[in-house]
This record gives sequence, structure tokens and C-alpha cells, in this order.
Amino acid sequence: FNVSRKLSEILLNWTTESEVNTKEFEVQRSSDGNSFETIKIVEAANKSGKNSYSEIDNAISADEIYYRLKMVDLDGTFSYSDVKVVRST
Repeated sequence: FNVSRKLSEILLNWTTESEVNTKEFEVQRSSDGNSFETIKIVEAANKSGKNSYSEIDNAISADEIYYRLKMVDLDGTFSYSDVKVVRST
């Protein structure tokens, strides 16, 4: 999971090696690194092999913006990616 700033947009990219029983990815954002909100739900390809995803978030006015992925399986179980931070320059 990679996050980078390009002018006023934030580019979020991630790749999976294999998706088995994967339902969706929730792209979550936070201004404080503690309270996250889902800003986009991306349906999983749910197939073997590499799958690549890319989303754009219009930057909010904050010195730091935190992002993470919530990876949700078909049975409702989920896990989170590492948190990534983008700082204003």
C-alpha cells in the first residue's frame, strides 16, 4: 500500500498477490491518525494472481493526512494495512 501527493491530489496504490474470498477494500482517511473514516469502497477482483488498484483522493486541508486500507473478506472478517501518512510540503 503506497500513498503519495501529486499537487492537490493524493494517489493511493496497492497490489495483492492473490485474493481468495476477498470482498472489498475500504480506503480510510484520518486527520489525526486515530479516528478513520471510509472515503471509498473498492470491490475486490477476488481472483488469483497479482491484482493492482489505484484511487485518487482530493487532498483535504491538513498538515498531515493518514490513510489505511480495511481489507474485508466475504465472511465479514477484516484486517487493516499499515497506516501511511502524507505531509504537506
